[in-house]
Amino acid sequence: MLDDYKEQQPLLYNLLVNSLKNNKLSHAYLFDINDNSNAYDIIIAFVKFILCPENYTNLNSCKNCSICERINSNNHTEFRIIEPNGMWIKKEQLLEIQEDYAKIGIEGKYRVYIIKECEKMNKQSANSILKFLEEPSPNVIAILVTNNVNKMLDTIVSRCQYIKLEKNELSNNTIANMCNFLCKTEEEKEKFLLMEKQLNYGNSLVNFILFYEKNKYNTIIYIKDKWDFLFNSKEVIEQTLNLMIIFYFEVIKYKISNKISFFLDYKNEIDTVSKYNDLENLIKKVEILTENVEYLKFNLNTNLFINMILIELGGEYVGNSCC
Repeated sequence: MLDDYKEQQPLLYNLLVNSLKNNKLSHAYLFDINDNSNAYDIIIAFVKFILCPENYTNLNSCKNCSICERINSNNHTEFRIIEPNGMWIKKEQLLEIQEDYAKIGIEGKYRVYIIKECEKMNKQSANSILKFLEEPSPNVIAILVTNNVNKMLDTIVSRCQYIKLEKNELSNNTIANMCNFLCKTEEEKEKFLLMEKQLNYGNSLVNFILFYEKNKYNTIIYIKDKWDFLFNSKEVIEQTLNLMIIFYFEVIKYKISNKISFFLDYKNEIDTVSKYNDLENLIKKVEILTENVEYLKFNLNTNLFINMILIELGGEYVGNSCC
């Protein structure tokens, strides 16, 4: 429910709830997800809040609500999700949704569409959505989602209600788990806690794993741009690989027993990775990561080293990464 995020995202919650209650929903929202690993859960909760007759707040009504279930399965007639087709969001994808939503609605009052990674619109698609935002159709709500608002056209940003999510706050237990596992001395603990504070290290690591599970080898293209600080020295690489091992162990444990003991704030993310893998794949990934921690002792090209690990994790590379 949207109420689940009332404490985590108070500004967002009050803005969205009051807008709907006062019948003042914007025709377009731009969500700056700000590396929040729960971003899409929050956004889908907002969609349900708009489209569900119970406003997705009455748990008894919504527990087995067909509308909410159809939104979850992306099978609702008044809800669409657009994602990049390859490297870009193409003009044809946006024209299709615009033509569809120009028709009279079949059910409910609103129609909603989400554009994921909207910074990946090329010139043609950006011009297409800009025209749609300038001349919005009645009761059609656009939700643009980005983790890099600086790459968005100012003309698009200015025509949307801008919402920046708060970053995830890790619980003290999760931070303590990471710190105790990785650090042997007080100096190491201080160094880790500083990195967590400055770089949001824990969330970034889990986001990297999710990105890899979804994009596989294409992740290599984005390492330097998105994830460089996770792999910028042998010391940090070792730390990152060790936490990846623990994360995949958590997924194995969750898959077998539905329990989590280390990454306490990441049940949704662990559940997602669990669905991407069977037990055999997960065990193999743990073995690969464990072996490669040992290979760090060699004098390696770290960029090549990480690229080869990602290829090997995908199952298309056989042999040692330290070649």
